[in-house]
Amino acid sequence: MRKRKPGILDVAQRAGVSRSTVSLVLNASAVPSEAVRERVQQAVRELGYTPDPVARSLRRGTGRGAGSRARTGVIAFVIAKDVFLRGAHKSWTLMQPLALAIQQAAERREVVAVHLYDRDRDGPLCLPVGDLNADGVLGQVLDLEVAFGLQADLPVVLYNSQFDPLRPIPTVNLDERGAIRRIVHHLAELGHRRVGYFRAHGGTQNWQLDLREEAFDRARADLGLHEPEGFKRRWPVSPETHGEVTRAFAAEAAKAARAGALTALVCPGDVYAFDVAVELAQAGLRVPEDLSLTGFDDNPEPRGWAGPGLTTVRYPVASMLRSAMDLLNALIERRIERVGETLLTPELLVRESTCAPRKT
Repeated sequence: MRKRKPGILDVAQRAGVSRSTVSLVLNASAVPSEAVRERVQQAVRELGYTPDPVARSLRRGTGRGAGSRARTGVIAFVIAKDVFLRGAHKSWTLMQPLALAIQQAAERREVVAVHLYDRDRDGPLCLPVGDLNADGVLGQVLDLEVAFGLQADLPVVLYNSQFDPLRPIPTVNLDERGAIRRIVHHLAELGHRRVGYFRAHGGTQNWQLDLREEAFDRARADLGLHEPEGFKRRWPVSPETHGEVTRAFAAEAAKAARAGALTALVCPGDVYAFDVAVELAQAGLRVPEDLSLTGFDDNPEPRGWAGPGLTTVRYPVASMLRSAMDLLNALIERRIERVGETLLTPELLVRESTCAPRKT
């Protein structure tokens, strides 16, 4: 019997890595480490594996004429499994993008196949997305190496994900800096000159929190606004410590407001703003009469909420998904080449939680 020619899966098994990692090495792309690259190259030599140039051109859509790959009508929707399973059952923020992707794919007579990648098993590139026979990938990733691995074989468009200009992957994001600028300018126009910021940070790098904090500092400096010295420290927050940290920060804010050192407070997310408002009320301070308060994201108000409507920035999930799907289809159909970051214009929603500061 004729011996089967070794394939990319055989190389992956021999090297102890994922299929996507093998693709990265074969395409001279970035890999997690040099040791991984050497293991893959050794497996290739030992098995005598040679990539099929026709198959590679079909996967990439670079074949000529009739040899070009026919569309399957499948879009792979990629998100971290632990993130999805931890929050999807209780957060519309996580489920809404998937629901919108399915709806928009249906309008094009396409199918969305969900792939939950495992960040804890075999590193971030354990991604057998190729098995889905998809035309392209739409995803929200926490580790850009995941996207680099996918891009070795398929067109990829990210949404609500960090963008690296040195290794660009087509990404659709909200203009986070512009959104914070609008919030700070709104407060300045109301007459606030003493404005603080809740510098909440998780245990791991959060690119959005970093951008929002940087944008606040720049806008505050440009407008000549003052921030109390105590507000320039960072507050490490985790799901376990969220309540404790928020209470401690709100106590500092209440103290500064009573001393006249603070008239407005900017929070990097509605989840922080709602909790801070509750703590301020328990401390005897009123929003916005004693302290104006803003959020970010336009999340639904918590159950039983009795406070004022929150001034915030709407996160344009529907527009983001539609732009990402349009961009992905243009890449699949080769109507455009790879592009950089697409920034959506922020919408400021002015509600009852902000007003002019009290005259003293």
